[in-house]
Amino acid sequence: MTDPAIITPILVAVVGLAGVLAGQSTSRRMHREDYQLARQGAEVTTLRAVVESLTERVSSLERALAASEARVDALVDARDDAKRDRWHAIDYARQLLTWGHECASLIPDDVDPPPPPEIPPALADDL
Repeated sequence: MTDPAIITPILVAVVGLAGVLAGQSTSRRMHREDYQLARQGAEVTTLRAVVESLTERVSSLERALAASEARVDALVDARDDAKRDRWHAIDYARQLLTWGHECASLIPDDVDPPPPPEIPPALADDL
């Protein structure tokens, strides 16, 4: 039949082949895991950089928004002051017109009073 001298080296070779295949499989699995860990580490690093960049951008936009809101508040205050000053000017103009008419009535009848000044078109509707 078969010689035991041939079977023993074949069995050793088969066992050795099985060991090599098992070692190779384990090595590939470990390389794959190492590669995946390295890739995930790179992804985490990239994501951290993106998060830091976005955080900086959000902070910058928040500062710009706060500055814009402050400018808007200042402009609203200036507009309100201008409206108030405008109404004071209109009230003063009304008083001047009344005073001018009263002064014109004091002029003797034989003297022609000077003509009243033209009312600016921007104020004509308010007077």
